[in-house]
Amino acid sequence: METQKSIENQILTYLLADTELATLLGNSNIRVDTLTRSDTFPYIRFDIDSRAKDAGDTPVMRGVLTVDIWDKNVLGTQKVSDISERLVQLLSFKTFSNQEKAKGIRIFFESFQRVADTEEFIYHIVLLFSVEYIRTNIINVL
Repeated sequence: METQKSIENQILTYLLADTELATLLGNSNIRVDTLTRSDTFPYIRFDIDSRAKDAGDTPVMRGVLTVDIWDKNVLGTQKVSDISERLVQLLSFKTFSNQEKAKGIRIFFESFQRVADTEEFIYHIVLLFSVEYIRTNIINVL
Protein backbone atom coordinates (compact mmCIF):
# COMPACT_ATOMS: atom_id res chain seq x y z
CA MET A 1 0.00 0.00 0.00
CA GLU A 2 2.86 2.40 0.79
CA THR A 3 4.42 1.72 -2.60
CA GLN A 4 1.10 2.27 -4.36
CA LYS A 5 0.55 5.63 -2.61
CA SER A 6 4.13 6.67 -3.40
CA ILE A 7 3.64 5.88 -7.09
CA GLU A 8 0.27 7.65 -7.16
CA ASN A 9 1.91 10.75 -5.63
CA GLN A 10 4.69 10.60 -8.24
CA ILE A 11 2.11 10.35 -11.03
CA LEU A 12 0.18 13.30 -9.57
CA THR A 13 3.34 15.44 -9.38
CA TYR A 14 4.31 14.41 -12.92
CA LEU A 15 0.88 15.29 -14.37
CA LEU A 16 0.64 18.61 -12.51
CA ALA A 17 4.07 19.62 -13.83
CA ASP A 18 3.12 19.14 -17.49
CA THR A 19 2.44 22.56 -19.02
CA GLU A 20 0.63 21.18 -22.07
CA LEU A 21 -1.80 19.24 -19.88
CA ALA A 22 -2.29 22.31 -17.67
CA THR A 23 -3.11 24.39 -20.75
CA LEU A 24 -5.62 21.81 -21.98
CA LEU A 25 -7.27 21.59 -18.55
CA GLY A 26 -7.21 25.31 -17.84
CA ASN A 27 -7.01 24.40 -14.14
CA SER A 28 -5.19 21.98 -11.85
CA ASN A 29 -8.09 19.66 -11.03
CA ILE A 30 -6.22 16.38 -10.94
CA ARG A 31 -7.11 14.14 -8.01
CA VAL A 32 -5.96 10.79 -6.64
CA ASP A 33 -8.77 8.42 -5.59
CA THR A 34 -11.59 10.87 -4.91
CA LEU A 35 -13.18 13.99 -6.28
CA THR A 36 -16.47 15.79 -5.98
CA ARG A 37 -18.87 16.31 -8.83
CA SER A 38 -18.82 20.02 -7.96
CA ASP A 39 -15.15 20.33 -9.02
CA THR A 40 -14.62 22.79 -11.84
CA PHE A 41 -14.70 21.13 -15.26
CA PRO A 42 -12.67 19.62 -16.77
CA TYR A 43 -11.09 17.34 -14.17
CA ILE A 44 -9.10 14.14 -13.89
CA ARG A 45 -9.29 11.41 -11.25
CA PHE A 46 -6.99 8.41 -11.11
CA ASP A 47 -5.97 5.52 -8.89
CA ILE A 48 -3.99 2.29 -9.00
CA ASP A 49 -5.53 -1.03 -8.04
CA SER A 50 -2.53 -3.26 -7.30
CA ARG A 51 -2.60 -7.01 -7.19
CA ALA A 52 0.52 -8.34 -5.53
CA LYS A 53 1.69 -11.79 -6.48
CA ASP A 54 2.58 -12.88 -2.96
CA ALA A 55 2.41 -16.63 -3.54
CA GLY A 56 5.82 -18.08 -4.22
CA ASP A 57 8.90 -16.04 -4.98
CA THR A 58 7.66 -14.03 -7.96
CA PRO A 59 9.03 -10.48 -7.83
CA VAL A 60 6.40 -8.84 -10.00
CA MET A 61 3.39 -6.88 -8.80
CA ARG A 62 0.70 -5.96 -11.28
CA GLY A 63 -2.08 -3.46 -11.19
CA VAL A 64 -4.45 -1.30 -13.17
CA LEU A 65 -4.17 2.47 -13.38
CA THR A 66 -7.63 3.90 -14.05
CA VAL A 67 -7.84 7.51 -15.22
CA ASP A 68 -11.24 9.23 -15.44
CA ILE A 69 -11.56 12.49 -17.39
CA TRP A 70 -14.69 14.63 -17.18
CA ASP A 71 -15.65 17.75 -19.07
CA LYS A 72 -18.83 19.75 -19.44
CA ASN A 73 -18.84 21.48 -22.77
CA VAL A 74 -21.71 22.44 -25.08
CA LEU A 75 -19.27 22.54 -28.02
CA GLY A 76 -18.63 18.79 -27.99
CA THR A 77 -15.97 16.26 -27.09
CA GLN A 78 -12.81 17.75 -28.59
CA LYS A 79 -11.36 19.06 -25.32
CA VAL A 80 -11.84 15.82 -23.39
CA SER A 81 -10.40 13.91 -26.38
CA ASP A 82 -7.33 16.19 -26.44
CA ILE A 83 -6.83 15.70 -22.69
CA SER A 84 -7.09 11.92 -23.02
CA GLU A 85 -4.59 11.89 -25.90
CA ARG A 86 -2.13 13.93 -23.84
CA LEU A 87 -2.50 11.58 -20.87
CA VAL A 88 -1.80 8.57 -23.08
CA GLN A 89 1.33 10.32 -24.40
CA LEU A 90 2.49 11.17 -20.88
CA LEU A 91 1.85 7.83 -19.22
CA SER A 92 2.52 5.20 -21.90
CA PHE A 93 5.77 3.39 -21.15
CA LYS A 94 6.50 5.86 -18.34
CA THR A 95 8.70 4.55 -15.55
CA PHE A 96 8.34 5.62 -11.91
CA SER A 97 10.34 4.32 -8.99
CA ASN A 98 10.42 4.20 -5.24
CA GLN A 99 13.87 2.94 -4.36
CA GLU A 100 12.79 1.76 -0.91
CA LYS A 101 9.92 -0.41 -2.05
CA ALA A 102 9.97 -0.92 -5.81
CA LYS A 103 12.18 -0.76 -8.84
CA GLY A 104 11.26 -0.68 -12.51
CA ILE A 105 7.64 0.48 -12.30
CA ARG A 106 6.30 0.68 -15.85
CA ILE A 107 2.93 1.84 -17.19
CA PHE A 108 1.41 0.49 -20.41
CA PHE A 109 -1.68 1.91 -22.14
CA GLU A 110 -4.45 -0.66 -22.51
CA SER A 111 -7.72 0.94 -23.63
CA PHE A 112 -10.15 3.82 -23.42
CA GLN A 113 -13.91 4.05 -23.25
CA ARG A 114 -16.45 6.83 -23.43
CA VAL A 115 -19.01 6.63 -20.64
CA ALA A 116 -22.51 7.99 -21.14
CA ASP A 117 -23.67 10.52 -18.57
CA THR A 118 -27.24 11.31 -17.59
CA GLU A 119 -26.56 15.05 -17.64
CA GLU A 120 -26.43 16.78 -21.01
CA PHE A 121 -23.03 17.98 -22.26
CA ILE A 122 -21.07 15.97 -19.66
CA TYR A 123 -18.31 13.98 -21.33
CA HIS A 124 -16.51 11.18 -19.49
CA ILE A 125 -13.62 9.09 -20.79
CA VAL A 126 -11.97 6.24 -18.89
CA LEU A 127 -8.38 5.30 -19.71
CA LEU A 128 -6.96 2.00 -18.51
CA PHE A 129 -3.25 1.29 -18.14
CA SER A 130 -1.53 -1.82 -16.85
CA VAL A 131 1.11 -1.24 -14.19
CA GLU A 132 3.96 -3.64 -13.54
CA TYR A 133 6.70 -3.26 -10.99
CA ILE A 134 9.27 -5.34 -9.16
CA ARG A 135 9.38 -5.21 -5.38
CA THR A 136 12.82 -4.38 -3.99
CA ASN A 137 12.51 -6.75 -1.01
CA ILE A 138 12.06 -9.68 -3.40
CA ILE A 139 15.01 -8.57 -5.57
CA ASN A 140 17.23 -8.48 -2.48
CA VAL A 141 16.18 -12.03 -1.56
CA LEU A 142 16.76 -13.51 -5.03
